[in-house]
Amino acid sequence: MKAYCVVTISRQVNGEAVGVRFDRCFKDLAKAQAFANGLAKEMTEMVATPIGQVQFSCERGVHELEIEE
Repeated sequence: MKAYCVVTISRQVNGEAVGVRFDRCFKDLAKAQAFANGLAKEMTEMVATPIGQVQFSCERGVHELEIEE
């Protein structure tokens, strides 16, 4: 079975940290694309860490996954 996930990939602006966040997954590609189209494709986000707020550059898109049953 295939699933289509809206995923946000982020990289720390001044550092080495990276992140991957699965925002939502769908069984239908059209629904995933409609959800993703309502969100920003590229953005800057402040993330709370143990050392304080850190700035990340983020990109969002739809990725296809194969799920074994």
